[in-house]
Parts: sequence; C-alpha cells; structure tokens
Amino acid sequence: MNEKKNKVILNILTEFVGKGLVLIISVLLPKLYIDNYGSEYNGLLSSLNGIFVYLNLLEAGIGSASIQALYKPIVNRSFDRISHIISATKKMYFHNGVYFLGCLAIVAFLYPYYSHTEIQYLTVVILVFISAAPYILKFFFRGKYTVLLTADNRLYILNLIGNICHIVANIIKIIMLYQKMDIIVVQLVFGIASMVEILFIYLYIRRKYVAVNFNDIPDYQAISKSKSAMVHEFAYVIFSNSDILLLTYFCGLKIVSVYSVYNLIFSSLSQLLQSVTNGTNAALGQLMVENRNKYLRNYYRFEYLFQCLSCMVIISAGAVTREFVSIYTINANDVNYSIGGITILFVAIQIVSLVRWPGVGAIKYSGMFKETQGRALIEMTINLLLSLVLIHPFGIHGVLFATIVALIYRTADVIFFTEQKILHNSKGRRPLRIFLLMLFSACIFVIEYNVPFKTISYAFFLLHGTIIFVLNSFLFGVFYLSTRKMPI
Repeated sequence: MNEKKNKVILNILTEFVGKGLVLIISVLLPKLYIDNYGSEYNGLLSSLNGIFVYLNLLEAGIGSASIQALYKPIVNRSFDRISHIISATKKMYFHNGVYFLGCLAIVAFLYPYYSHTEIQYLTVVILVFISAAPYILKFFFRGKYTVLLTADNRLYILNLIGNICHIVANIIKIIMLYQKMDIIVVQLVFGIASMVEILFIYLYIRRKYVAVNFNDIPDYQAISKSKSAMVHEFAYVIFSNSDILLLTYFCGLKIVSVYSVYNLIFSSLSQLLQSVTNGTNAALGQLMVENRNKYLRNYYRFEYLFQCLSCMVIISAGAVTREFVSIYTINANDVNYSIGGITILFVAIQIVSLVRWPGVGAIKYSGMFKETQGRALIEMTINLLLSLVLIHPFGIHGVLFATIVALIYRTADVIFFTEQKILHNSKGRRPLRIFLLMLFSACIFVIEYNVPFKTISYAFFLLHGTIIFVLNSFLFGVFYLSTRKMPI
C-alpha cells in the first residue's frame, strides 16, 4: 500500500512539475513569436496545433480502452494477459498511424489555401510536417509504452523523462527565437526532443517489463470498448478545438492569436490542475477493482478537494488576467488584445469544466464509455451549432458563450451520471455542494475582478497576483473546511 501511495505522490508531483513547465513555456513562447515573427506566425502555429488534435482522433479510444482493460491483469500480475492486450494496442496504433500520415499530407498541401495567410506556401507545408513529428512518433513508437506505464501507475516515469527532454528542448528553442533564427529550424527542435524521449522510455520498458511480450497474439476483444471510447474523444476534441478553427476561417489568424493568448493562460492552468487527476486515476481505477468501499471513501474526499482547489486557482488567475495581457502584448501593434469581457467568459469556461474532471475520470476507469457516448455527442453538437449561429454577430464572444452553454449541460450530466451509475448514491446531495462552491466562486470573482488596479510592470503584477492568491487560499480553505462534511 505504501508503494501505491508513493507512486500516486510521484505521479502527481512529476505531472504537476511538467504542467508547470508547460505553463511557463506556453506563456513565454507565444510572446517571442509575436515579438519576433508577428501575430501571423503565432496564429499559424496555434491553428496547426488545433488541426493536429483533430487528426489525432485516429488514436481516439485506443489508449483509454487499453488502459481500462489493463487494470485487472496488472492487479493480478497476469503477464500473459497483459501481453495479449498490449500487442493489440501496438497493432492498432500502427494501423491508425498510417492513416494519420495520409491525412497529414492532405492537410499540408491544402491548409495554405484556406487559412488566409500571407506566409509562403512552402513554409507552411514544411511547418505542418515538422510540427506534427511528436504525433507521428506516438503512433508508431510511443503509444503502446504510454498505455502500459499509465495503467501500471507509473506515469511518473513518462513525466520525468518528458520533463527533462522538454526543458532542454525549450531552452534551445528560446535561444533560437531570441536570435530570430529560421522558424522551420526552431520547430525542428521538438521533433528531435521527441525522438530522444522515446529512446529513454524504450530503455526503461526493456529493463522493467521483461515478462511482457509486445509481439504476442493480440486480443482485440479486450479493447473492444475502444470504439465507444473513440466517440468520447472524438466529441471532446471537436468540442475543445472547434473554437480556434471557426475563428481561423471566419475571423482570421490575428483574432486566433488573441484567442490563443487568453486560452494559453487558462488552458495551461487547467492542465496543471488536471495533473492531479491524471496522477490519481490509475490508483483509483485499481482500487475500484480491489475494494469498492475504500474506493468510494477516497473518491469523495479527492473530488471535493480537487474542485475547491480548481475554483480557487482559476478565480485567482481571472482576477489578474487583464493586467497580465496588457503587459504581455505591449509590443503587439497589429491587433487589439484587450477585448472586454473575454476574461469573464474564459473563467466561466474553466470553472464549469474543471468541477467535472473527477467524474470524467471515474467514467473512464469504470469503462462506462458506451453508456455516456451519446451525452458527449450532444455537448459537441450544442457547442458547434451555437458557435456557428453566434460567431457572425458576436465574433469571439459568441464562440466562447456557446462553449459555456454546452459545458453547463455536460457538466451537470456528468455529475448526476456518476452519482447514480458509478457511485450509486441515492441521496443526491452531492450536486448541491458543488453548486454552492460554484456560487461562492462567482461571488469572489465578481468582487476581485471589479477592484481597480493599474499594473505598470511584471513586478507589480506579481505582487497583485500573490496578494490575490494568498487571500483566495484562505477564503476557499475556510469554505472547504466548512462544507466538506455536508451530507452527500
């Protein structure tokens, strides 16, 4: 048991550090792109990342279904069973990787015609292939290793190797950006870093999992839930990335750059917080197999603590976002980054989204993919259709509002589904506690958002941000202690 706890702690710490590094880099790099290459290039790279996420749907479901299928044989240490499942995973990754390459080629040659960009055609084509290198390597080499290590509660191995490689790669990349080197050479750094990362993962797998045969007879039936899991990931990817593609087509790359600056702040914080759930999912999934009563106790404690922590972090960030953006984009003269109301919408999106993440994790490791796939498609449809309706009259504000509406539906659905079908709690008081938390968060944000504060430097911004964070830590800490023992 101590070993399992240690793994969870290592998973969370390494995931948290990794996401923290991503947060810092994701804030720094766009500014360097904007200052040295202009908003056009920053918008291009943001748009390409959105497209790659869509193409990555060819991987959708393979990882989630394989991880869920591996929990029981890993608990029972059945290496023959593990070998059959992981061999099926390997073949499915390779098969879909071939299709990924074909789709990537189509995107590379057609994207320049539809992106309304002034960047040279050949430059865009080359950037598409170079920027997609990590995805290509995942399909053909890394995917199967990631699945095995994640299911075995060894996410910290992936994180440690990834963190070191990314730190070195980003340092090199930052130096290149300051030197204003060719952007193609700059982007090539990540492809090389991904290859080095896979090499170290392979060496660890070869030493640690001697009993696992990656070329055994594949058991495709064991990961048959991949089709339903694919529907979930398909819906989530469309939902999460439709904004940036719609803005690319209807509003242009400069507005995409505005969106990406705000989005990088809140999405990076969201990923940082999700590192906590990522680090615990494997342990909770195995615990669900071993001892359900203990699982329920741990889940309830973890869920509410995570929700309070998430609300506190997002509210604190939202209170100082306008100040940060005004300093961050001070040298950008080609587009206005200080558009009113965007911060409020992004805060609402993250709050409504994050409170459901423990429930989403429960759906995944309990294997309830088929039972919830229709609900995920409804969320995607609401967001897409409402965005199309609102983007013409309201632009970026309309797209963000559509996302909020879709999130409210799906978050409520996840909360009530996990309550009834996974946790089997007939009292139904847990949603009330979550509602009170969100109401409390909204009240704190409204007050802090409307307090005037003129930022003239990063030093003043950091001072203000620190004051807000400490104050909110106290307020949300008191709220958590006052409500955590509410009947659920």
